[in-house]
Amino acid sequence: MIAKVEGKKRDWVKRHKEAAMEMTTQQKGKLAELMVFGELIRRGADLYLPVVDIGIDAILRQKNGKYVEIQVKSTKAKDQAGYFNASFEPRGNLFIVCVEMSREDEGEQPEVWIIPSTEFEKYAYKTKEGYRLPLYDKSIEYENRKRSKILGQYYASKHEDAWKLLTGSS
Repeated sequence: MIAKVEGKKRDWVKRHKEAAMEMTTQQKGKLAELMVFGELIRRGADLYLPVVDIGIDAILRQKNGKYVEIQVKSTKAKDQAGYFNASFEPRGNLFIVCVEMSREDEGEQPEVWIIPSTEFEKYAYKTKEGYRLPLYDKSIEYENRKRSKILGQYYASKHEDAWKLLTGSS
């Protein structure tokens, strides 16, 4: 019985990998958005999706009645792991949600970072298009520490409280 279940699991993983290889960049991005939205709904969030994407993927009403804006950024390519590009005007109610999906083919869950846009801007490089945040690179400006360590409190995959930045839950 166990061998039969393991065989089915291997078949599912193989089909999942094949389907992922055929996905477009837009499909991968939408997959990350839906994963984040599903998690927020699971946590009781009041979520609103714009009809037209103008740089905001969702608006969320927090428990206190205030609204926050969410921009989801994702990466799936192994050679781009931990690199997130975003174009935005930093402000207090905007959060950049980074979804790292490069190890999904190995059975790993995507890593999620919920970063206030002002913090994203602070630790990112300025580019012609906006900002580029290399989470796993070291920063000479910050004592040669990896940005992932500096921004560790926003690592939602490890720190459940990071989700509360969006939901406003206590």
